Amino acid sequence: MSDVPKSQVGTDAKVAVAKKYTGEYYVKGMVGDKKSFAIEHSRGRQKKHTVNEFCVGDAIGRGAFAEVFQCWRPEEPHIVYAMKKIRKDLIVKRKQSLNVHTERDLLSDAKLRQKRVSCPWITDLVVAFQDQDFLYIVTEYCSGGDLISWLIRYDVFPEETARFYFVELVLALNALHKMGYVHRDVKPDNVLIDREGHVKLADFGLSKRDPDQAESTSVADDSYLTEDVTVDDDVKKRFRDKKERKVMFFSTVGSPAYIAPEVLIGRGYDYSCDWWSAGVILYEMIFGYPPFFNDNNTATAKKIIQFKEHLEFPKDQTTVSKEAIDLISHLIADSKERYGFEEIIRHPFCKGVPLTDSIRNEEAPFSVVLNDPKDLQYFEPAPDNADIQKQPMTAVSREDQSVFVGFTSKLCDRNQSTTCSRALGRFHELQNFSDDD
Repeated sequence: MSDVPKSQVGTDAKVAVAKKYTGEYYVKGMVGDKKSFAIEHSRGRQKKHTVNEFCVGDAIGRGAFAEVFQCWRPEEPHIVYAMKKIRKDLIVKRKQSLNVHTERDLLSDAKLRQKRVSCPWITDLVVAFQDQDFLYIVTEYCSGGDLISWLIRYDVFPEETARFYFVELVLALNALHKMGYVHRDVKPDNVLIDREGHVKLADFGLSKRDPDQAESTSVADDSYLTEDVTVDDDVKKRFRDKKERKVMFFSTVGSPAYIAPEVLIGRGYDYSCDWWSAGVILYEMIFGYPPFFNDNNTATAKKIIQFKEHLEFPKDQTTVSKEAIDLISHLIADSKERYGFEEIIRHPFCKGVPLTDSIRNEEAPFSVVLNDPKDLQYFEPAPDNADIQKQPMTAVSREDQSVFVGFTSKLCDRNQSTTCSRALGRFHELQNFSDDD
């Protein structure tokens, strides 16, 4: 019979279990971050969320892996949320599980950050959960639609309006960068307009944490460097036609029109790639079309990579200031020469509006007037022939389900802060167990 005290046997057993749990799920990096552990560890004390607790309304967006819907709880039909419904089978097939975790984590970080300092630029996370086939991210609903709908409505913005929304976009991106994330997919349909007419960032599916340490990733291939560009001379005129513009906007889904060249060719990137995208959006707000857009994605990408040859400003444009053109020229530029946040807000173009979060206290140029909380007048109808609707659903195996461990979360509110603190402490404790191996 062993001389080891029973209490010691129990302790050793607990340590062994803790080491196994930590080694399998966290040291190997399947989930890999403290917040995920806190959420997983405290999940038993939380209500299990399902899609059935929401009434799901009309689709307001569709992408490669997901659809976005209006939703609301039956007991609170006047409070509308946005529900992003992500197909697990497509995430597994295209090896995008890290991206969905990053999006969830980013929204969680923003939520927790708001409890310490003001972070009003990112859509507020309500809950994230999953079932056998889908991941769900429920966030606040921005009833003013996105920048696309306003560009379609007004064609071009007066420079004062463009300045206001450009500065808000810059402040939003700077807040994101301070959190340690680079967006990488800044484009008009990811810039939302809230009930008060102010900017909120959304769709963080391509975002990366700590970009300085990220591996170089390319969304292009060598053909972009060798194929001839067939430039459609009619593109600008077609953007000016409102009906045609709607069609062309939907065709930019998956287009590289707003992506920085260093991201396209995989030379490594940092936060400055988002400033390129901001410059492209400023160009579009002022001139009515993006500078490098072409019906052919390959042609668009090549024009971006060779932007010094293809960046042009309309010669007959007399209402655009020299300051606007100068700033755009310093944003659509080589990454080493591109302006950063401090240079942008000091630029003469940005004078005349608050350059801090206090800009959200100003009256916005766009007035959002709703007939009811579910009014969709500021959204363009989601396309019915999107790729996601054409692809048949396939079952996700138990092994593949493991890549979604840690996704489910109900963020800590005031009543749950103690539970989360204990869970984080438990994470450190188990980490120490593992480090002793």
